[in-house]
Amino acid sequence: MLFAWAGVVQAQAPAVDTEAAMVVSGSITVNPDGSLVDYQLDKADKISPGVKGFLDENIRQWKFQPVPGVPANAIVVNDMSLRLVAKPAANGAVQIALTGFNFYPVKQKQRKRTRMTAPSYPVEAARAGVSADVYLVMKVDGDGRVLDVIAEQVNLQVKGSDEQMRKWRKMFADASIDAARRWKITADEDKQAGSYQVLRVPVSYSMGLSRAYGQWIGYVPGPRESTEWSIEGLSPGFSPDALVDGLVYQDGPGTLKLQSAAIDNG
Repeated sequence: MLFAWAGVVQAQAPAVDTEAAMVVSGSITVNPDGSLVDYQLDKADKISPGVKGFLDENIRQWKFQPVPGVPANAIVVNDMSLRLVAKPAANGAVQIALTGFNFYPVKQKQRKRTRMTAPSYPVEAARAGVSADVYLVMKVDGDGRVLDVIAEQVNLQVKGSDEQMRKWRKMFADASIDAARRWKITADEDKQAGSYQVLRVPVSYSMGLSRAYGQWIGYVPGPRESTEWSIEGLSPGFSPDALVDGLVYQDGPGTLKLQSAAIDNG
């Protein structure tokens, strides 16, 4: 889903001839009526001036739905993560789009993990030098056991034939799902017996690629899968590949719902 195109940005052109992506995180503060108070980007010194300018121009025009149950003199603070996609333009410049955003109550996204062994790197994919990002959705019971899990999306960092990419995506999905079935997450004390929660976990596989914050990573997006028990679509603009690697997220609408995205500058 595409929300906003900027014009060209003369900074840090990704060294790829297709698309490249960057995920940045931070926090955002909003009045109860949905108007923006301010925002902060994590590790802002690692993000190029062109990208920061693009984000500022867009975010400053956001309007959120009014937040129910919050006093008029209060403010609402959410963590956020944003995914940007870049395409090469003329004269070595870059055309940037903001393609997904997620908002979570502060600290809600972080989960204590009791047993989450990292997946094994698929041997054949490693030999071929293929890297990927897998976005898992898990159905977890009140005791923290994984009842079901799917790979919602698998993005590759290398391009091949359709058959090769289908094979690689399946390798990474199978490895991630196999590991996740043995994970155990700290039980949710608010859940009643027989109930479950839906959690999301991004898993990154890297073969010699820089994953430094604020850098562009070339990628080939995979198809989006769904399941009947996932609470998908409750937050406008939600994108699984805008989640930050290394954290566990609870599915759901969060606190903030974006009412109007940024203007189209294309």
